[in-house]
Amino acid sequence: MDQVSEPLFCSVYGQVKYCCYSGDFGIDFGAMQLWTCQERLRQLARKVNQLVRYSGPLHKLAVSHQFEISPPGYEGEFFSFYADELLDLQMLMNGALAMVDLYQFLSAHQFQLETSSFQ
Repeated sequence: MDQVSEPLFCSVYGQVKYCCYSGDFGIDFGAMQLWTCQERLRQLARKVNQLVRYSGPLHKLAVSHQFEISPPGYEGEFFSFYADELLDLQMLMNGALAMVDLYQFLSAHQFQLETSSFQ
């Protein structure tokens, strides 16, 4: 994971970037724009997954229903999301963590990814 200029993972409403210099992850998801460490990224993913799991069928909620989340390390700061945004945030967090795990696996086994541009 040495890219900082390109997103690590993107969803419809946001993206997660990795900064190779600090080792932190940038979450850009609407009003929620934060930098956090890998452990807090995992904690946020767990929090979002639990909220989706225990909220019941999201398609049965009123369109105007919003969910509030306070990211780990940002206590007292809340972000509101509609059901479709919450599902997209769940996909973003899980996708970003899957990419983190993939890159860590490849690095641990000394695999190297090279990219080339086709012209």
